[in-house]
Amino acid sequence: MGKFGKITLLTAMIAASGGSVAAAASPQTRVYSSLCRDSASGDASGYRIRLPPTAKGQDLSIEWSEGPLMGPAQASRVIADDVSSALEFTLVSDGRPPYTVRGRISAKAIVLESWNWGDGQGPMPLGAVIPRRTADDDSIGDCPRRP
Repeated sequence: MGKFGKITLLTAMIAASGGSVAAAASPQTRVYSSLCRDSASGDASGYRIRLPPTAKGQDLSIEWSEGPLMGPAQASRVIADDVSSALEFTLVSDGRPPYTVRGRISAKAIVLESWNWGDGQGPMPLGAVIPRRTADDDSIGDCPRRP
């Protein structure tokens, strides 16, 4: 089968599956979210991280809870390496010095390992596991009840 025959076959397979050639060729925004609402207070709990692809590489925005839902904050110096699983980004918030967040990323989840506030205090360990969601899933369900 020649080069154009392979392209035609691939196009037909994508169309038969209900997809489009443009959708198959363009990377999608990856969304990871552990956000939930406390049924008693209504406050949010957890994190939501979006990683939309850009022409310059990777972009990242993050929302988190501190009682009310905070953000989204846009990160800079984003490293999201699927090969090594390394995740690192820098945030600037509320007049504080920039701080670095480190963790691991996979197709299934992000694990936030530490925040370093840049104030000489050293990293604050986290261990937060944030599962991957579909890109169009913005839902925030109820938090699991604790016994």
